Amino acid sequence: MKLGDVMGYARANLKRHKLRTFLTMGGVAVGIGALVTLLSLAIGLQDVATQNLKSEELVTRINVLSRSQRAKFMGRRSSGVAPEDTGPPLNDEAIASFNQIDGVLVAYPAAMANLTAEVAERVTNLQLEGIPTKALTESYQDALVSGSYWDAEVTGNVCVLPSGLVEDIGLDPEWVVGKEVLVSELRAFFKYKSEETEELGPDGKPERRLVRPTDLETETLHVLGVYDSDRFNRGGAVAHAPHETVTKLSKRFPFGFGGGPKEDDAEEGTYPVVVVKVGDVTKIEAINGEIKKLGFATITINDILQVIGIFFVVVKLILGFFGSIGLVVAIFGIANTMVMAVIERTREIGVLKALGARNRDVRRLFLAEACTIGFGGGLMGVGGGWLIGAVLNAAAAFFFKEQLGGESYAFFQLSSWLILGAIGIATFVAAVAGIYPAARAARLDPVESLRVE
Repeated sequence: MKLGDVMGYARANLKRHKLRTFLTMGGVAVGIGALVTLLSLAIGLQDVATQNLKSEELVTRINVLSRSQRAKFMGRRSSGVAPEDTGPPLNDEAIASFNQIDGVLVAYPAAMANLTAEVAERVTNLQLEGIPTKALTESYQDALVSGSYWDAEVTGNVCVLPSGLVEDIGLDPEWVVGKEVLVSELRAFFKYKSEETEELGPDGKPERRLVRPTDLETETLHVLGVYDSDRFNRGGAVAHAPHETVTKLSKRFPFGFGGGPKEDDAEEGTYPVVVVKVGDVTKIEAINGEIKKLGFATITINDILQVIGIFFVVVKLILGFFGSIGLVVAIFGIANTMVMAVIERTREIGVLKALGARNRDVRRLFLAEACTIGFGGGLMGVGGGWLIGAVLNAAAAFFFKEQLGGESYAFFQLSSWLILGAIGIATFVAAVAGIYPAARAARLDPVESLRVE
């Protein structure tokens, strides 16, 4: 029998018992649907976890640490650094060597300042990142919502605020450009006093405002612009300012790490972290290798993504295991259906053999029926898994709108490999379940089969 004849005959046989075929396919669909739903959740969670780490600003950035600093952060054993292997110091000389590497846009000490900020009588916490003028690539300019970044001529006490922060404190991104921001130490937030105003709130009660203490030490920053915080995936928490300004502020209002020497540095004049900004993302691996040859430890976004990828491989294996339990049940359902088909069609099998059908033709016929059940159940399961994911994504967007900050995240995502893999697994499982019934049908004696009433 030709393959086309086998498939046509198999479909005709399945149509004889439509309800039984549909119920058997339904068993496969339940197992595949559970598998697809769980794995699509793992895919979606991995995408949500990594999409905030794939901005151009992060991809073209290498964080450099001395070996001793990496050991301090990660522990001696996990970092692979021996106690006596401290490596070269991460100082100005090291930064100069980084700047000489081909493809490096600029290398500079990481500078961050955690501050209290007051803008138009609104008080909030502010994290300020220092960025050299050379590091302001087109991705920064493209992210602007209003205003501009600083340049070689306009520096000093200026800053660019994230749109998320501006909107959270109730200001307009266009209006805030040109205004002043008074910054002070982070703990100053608790020194502000609350008092009632003459304005009434939505509840009809007088609104309250925070009043700055008269003896509070502050520094004034001028707002040059506002950038779209989503473009850098920072959640609207980080403002940008010239590197020299942030270094100065981190020393005046110390908290966390800054651009200057720290008391716990191994040597005077060393830095805990140096940022190497790369102009061309295709050169990131080559530059990373050059820095490692100099004896320094590095951390890139690819390192973080690799760790996340390994974690989610384990998650997918675990979820895949639980999702496959339904397929085990489906195997018995398919095997039961096919054994019943063999018993019911014993005389028919005898007629086929009497007409010249060989054992392998009969075996292929029943395997084709089993695979058709698996394929159909796989399609139903993928469709059901997609529908469940779509409903849950919509429910998450509706019920957790505030927690997600208005962002639309697809926690359940189907990929092409998952769709094809699920249908392939369903077909394979059905073929395995059909091996015994097909072999049993092939072994039937034609003479004995024709005697069956």
